[in-house]
Amino acid sequence: MPRAISEEEANKILARPESHFWDDKSAKSKGGTIQKIGCAFANADGGEFAVGIEDRKAKSGLDRWQGFASEEDGNFIHQSLVKDVDPGVPYAIDWLEIEPDQVPRRLV
Repeated sequence: MPRAISEEEANKILARPESHFWDDKSAKSKGGTIQKIGCAFANADGGEFAVGIEDRKAKSGLDRWQGFASEEDGNFIHQSLVKDVDPGVPYAIDWLEIEPDQVPRRLV
């Protein structure tokens, strides 16, 4: 079940600069991209990434928060972090949803 966050919290996430410990990717990203990021963080000092945030060059503000219509739409993220990866990538997923929002936009 998604955790509801305020627009202020969402804007803080959107404002985070990409770094050695943080990355964000479009919901349109393929499994290979997710696997590459997960493995890179696992082989370094760790890190976090969000899937469902559009590139700063394409959109701005809360319009960058695109996410998934349902958690099932993001299942490929789970699969990407365990399939063909040995040892598996340790990970945890938080589904976030901006409240109030007329259309659910879940972010991993």
